Amino acid sequence: NFKQMKKILILSFILCICSFHISAQEEDEFKDHVISLLELQDIKTTYSSIIREEIELQKKAFPHLKEKDWFVLELKLNEKYLSNLYEDLVPQYEEHFSLEEIALINKFYKSDLGEKWFEINDDIIKPSGEANAEWRSQITEYLTKNLADRKEEDLSPKFKVVLENCGDFKEGDFQDMAQTESFVLIERTEKIQTRYLEGNIIKHKIEWLTDCKYKIIPIDDKNKKLDTDNALTVNIYEIDGKTYKYVAKDKNGKFTKGNLKKLN
Repeated sequence: NFKQMKKILILSFILCICSFHISAQEEDEFKDHVISLLELQDIKTTYSSIIREEIELQKKAFPHLKEKDWFVLELKLNEKYLSNLYEDLVPQYEEHFSLEEIALINKFYKSDLGEKWFEINDDIIKPSGEANAEWRSQITEYLTKNLADRKEEDLSPKFKVVLENCGDFKEGDFQDMAQTESFVLIERTEKIQTRYLEGNIIKHKIEWLTDCKYKIIPIDDKNKKLDTDNALTVNIYEIDGKTYKYVAKDKNGKFTKGNLKKLN
């Protein structure tokens, strides 16, 4: 009897271990299916937009805060709520779907029919599908007629404008006003300029050539060397309060223009 009881206990123990292993394996499989679904739907972009919308609403209630403060707050919110977003959403799907069901949903979205759903749905919702082709054609025709007599702006004269009294712009925090879709922060010290855009950080060495003309040279993040091939020479040609307009020229002589607003 003792031997039989011992065998039963050992067998029960083995079954418990196997059951736990299968359960853990199924849990990992369920999690993988959910994350795959969320990635297909680009949920992080949706949630990121919600964060940005909420910040814009709060700006009205706290007008005394600077743009830099809101930018840092948005970075922190993204880190807090988006870094583990997919993993945090898994339990909510577990409440409503079994492993078999979530696997079938995932299989559908990865099938030809699922891809068709995404494609047709985007065409219906966004003004870029066949249903809007005629409308888009009318817009294109209108623009073509109205822009036919306009030539590309010649920026070279602005590059030769000589200004003075640009000392206030040599250090501080700036907003890139040319970027309308997202807030771009630029921090500038005597020798280094750092650009922050949607979690990306780009550093440049800055050299002032005259009072209102400077050169920015990208710093390679891997080897900390200067990327002189992509250096830009920048000329400030117009100042309006805390904002200045500039034109930049690369080594090939190509011009681009923009404007920066000082925040502090």
